[in-house]
Amino acid sequence: PLVFSAELLEKFFKMGDHVKIVGGTRHVGETGMVVLVGKEGAADGDDMGKGSDSSMLHIFSDLTQAEIVVSSAFVQECADVSAGLERLGQFELHDMVMIDRTAVGVVVKVEHSSFKVLTTSNSVQTIELEHMGRKKSSRGIVALDCSDQRLEQGTPLQVVEGAYLQRMGVVKHIFKSYIFVHSVDVKENTGIVCVRARQCRLADQSAKPTMQG
Repeated sequence: PLVFSAELLEKFFKMGDHVKIVGGTRHVGETGMVVLVGKEGAADGDDMGKGSDSSMLHIFSDLTQAEIVVSSAFVQECADVSAGLERLGQFELHDMVMIDRTAVGVVVKVEHSSFKVLTTSNSVQTIELEHMGRKKSSRGIVALDCSDQRLEQGTPLQVVEGAYLQRMGVVKHIFKSYIFVHSVDVKENTGIVCVRARQCRLADQSAKPTMQG
């Protein structure tokens, strides 16, 4: 058998390989496709810049639909599509949390020590674990759609107004007049968007109005 020292060995990947990031960066747990191998570029993560250019992989993330650069040392081939980490501390992906005393958001990405949180304005904030507010439940909370139909957690709906017009989804969380919707039609932010309840219509047309005109 041939004998090589460990420092002479290097993982080999080619364009088109589907891979999973297994360490060394805040993107650990994410999957994606290799789109470029061995081109100069800043690595994404604290420890990723230590490899040579030839060991760097440009990966198109399944989760964020953006390109990230990581060392091949922290990557392995993978057939499955992953949403990345799903839990950190007491918080999980898609939890609704208090951002401050009056505002909430929904966790759309879990990182090594922080979270990406989508607000009611559809902006994304990065919040460190130690600064996360308490979790907030939507169980039992009801909002009314544009036709005064009841919307609650798990209700199927269609967005009929605004930036997400015609998108279909289900109610993930409710906060005051806001609905956090999980839609398979939306690729960014793990499919979570925020709309006003009055911008939605209950998808089940057999439902009865809750108010009489």
